[in-house]
Amino acid sequence: MRHGVQYILTEAEVLKLFQERLDIPMPKLLFYDDSRDICNVPYFFMSYLDGVPLCDDQMITDAQRADVKKEMGEITRKICSLKADIFGIPNIPESYCRKNSDFINLLFDWLLCDAEEKGITIPGITPDDLKKLIRKYEMELDEVTVPFYVHTDTWDGNLMIKNGKLTGLIDYAAVLWGDPLLSHDFHDFGDVPNPYFLQGYGKTEFTGNEKIRLQIYRIWQRLGMVVERGYREYEDPHMYDWVLDDFAREVKKL
Repeated sequence: MRHGVQYILTEAEVLKLFQERLDIPMPKLLFYDDSRDICNVPYFFMSYLDGVPLCDDQMITDAQRADVKKEMGEITRKICSLKADIFGIPNIPESYCRKNSDFINLLFDWLLCDAEEKGITIPGITPDDLKKLIRKYEMELDEVTVPFYVHTDTWDGNLMIKNGKLTGLIDYAAVLWGDPLLSHDFHDFGDVPNPYFLQGYGKTEFTGNEKIRLQIYRIWQRLGMVVERGYREYEDPHMYDWVLDDFAREVKKL
């Protein structure tokens, strides 16, 4: 998919940057090689994180889960403290934008192009109507004038847990430069963001414009899941069928 063409390089660079500038639980970049001398693709080694993904932890208690989500709010706040020079996706120059609205429109346009190339139907709305809907909110999107580092994929599968505690956060290929509200936990599944995450992040109230942006980002996240079903070739092609109805509901809310 268009947004993922530099995932290996981006993850290596972000691992290095974050371990130098942030105090968060994460793997360390040990080695990166893009020479293609040993194999025909870039690769890297990172340090091992003990534990299991939060989504697979059957022993964690509600109180421990709440503590993990609060800590993720604190971690997200630290990540979003790092300013970027431009809106965009690291290492993909054609994504670089001066305005948040241009960047968000581009993210939607790329996903819709990916969908068209695989013959993926967008549920509940035509691609053109979806583009028009998002473009109605240029003013609200452009309220954000300074881009920051944003981790867009801190779902429970990327949180490593041992004995009820977070040992580290993985998958830094999904880091963008943009609105901090584009961080995954602000627009995760569920009717509202996790209250413990918000407590940890330090933001529990949202303006009208922020709520509009959150809704746009919720739609973008779900559109990505709709489209990637055609690219990841899951053994069960219906594994994420539930996201189709969820996407259509979120579009109607906007």
